[in-house]
Amino acid sequence: GPGFVLVNQTNPDDTCCFALACQCQISRCLVSSLNCPTGYKPVVSVPEGKCCPEHTCDPKRVCVHKDVEYQPGSSV
Repeated sequence: GPGFVLVNQTNPDDTCCFALACQCQISRCLVSSLNCPTGYKPVVSVPEGKCCPEHTCDPKRVCVHKDVEYQPGSSV
């Protein structure tokens, strides 16, 4: 998957042998900037079994009117 590279590792049970293994190198992940719409906040997470972070937008607990955020109950 993205971010993983094959590396040659010494076998701990037999130091004469090598084995290929997948290893995460986050520097190989694509860097993306996430712009969430008004009323949403960016969330970065790395799902189990993945290497690269995933970006999503989660809703905030606010009201949005004409692209401006207001706390619930406040005057608009």
